[in-house]
Amino acid sequence: QSFVPISSPELLSSSGIFCMASHSNILALSHQDGSVNIMRVFLQNKEEITWSIAFQYVVDGPIGAMHLLKTHGGIQLVVGSLGGFCCVWKNVLEENDSKPIPVVMNLWSGRLCQEDSVLTVDACGNMIVLGTFTGHVLLYQEEEGDNYSLVWKSLLPYSVHKVSLRIQDQPNLVVMTRRSLHLFEAIPQSVAALIEKRVTRMLPKLQEMEQYQEKDTPTKEPTGLVAADSRCEV
Repeated sequence: QSFVPISSPELLSSSGIFCMASHSNILALSHQDGSVNIMRVFLQNKEEITWSIAFQYVVDGPIGAMHLLKTHGGIQLVVGSLGGFCCVWKNVLEENDSKPIPVVMNLWSGRLCQEDSVLTVDACGNMIVLGTFTGHVLLYQEEEGDNYSLVWKSLLPYSVHKVSLRIQDQPNLVVMTRRSLHLFEAIPQSVAALIEKRVTRMLPKLQEMEQYQEKDTPTKEPTGLVAADSRCEV
């Protein structure tokens, strides 16, 4: 089957198309000026493709990554910006959903002395993961009141080009950089609780051993050494 080009003066703006995301017949196109076009695409008679722009959103800065996800509330759009932030629309097909919900704002790189660009995003369930130019992988979880909190993070030596998040019994995360591929698997809560219980039991014994060692350690006579920033007298 041949591909049919979709073109329009409305899409071929001076800022150009920066990145895209799709789900079913919903297509999201972002532009360098921060605008996002949400389109419905239809295939008629297996030959002709028709489309219409459903809504248009505008955010600050060039958009480096997008992800469309179907949830119980509708079609969710996650956007990551080169300006150092990530936001989400709960349902891009509703006219009332005009304001994005911030996931994280003002990501800053002290090494570069500028915003840390978001290069890739993914979402699954109530979790959103993003990868940045400086190699940070940040996992956020949705809480009550449309708030997101950071639940896990990692730092890799290279820029993160792609992240893939899947949740079955526990979250599994695949991260790709320009030179490496990483798989992160969550520790089941039951195992984590067992480890915490054993460590809690061991703490009194460890403290008792430390006190015993301190008592048996012989007291050393003064050697005539003083602080490192003054002279030593022999």
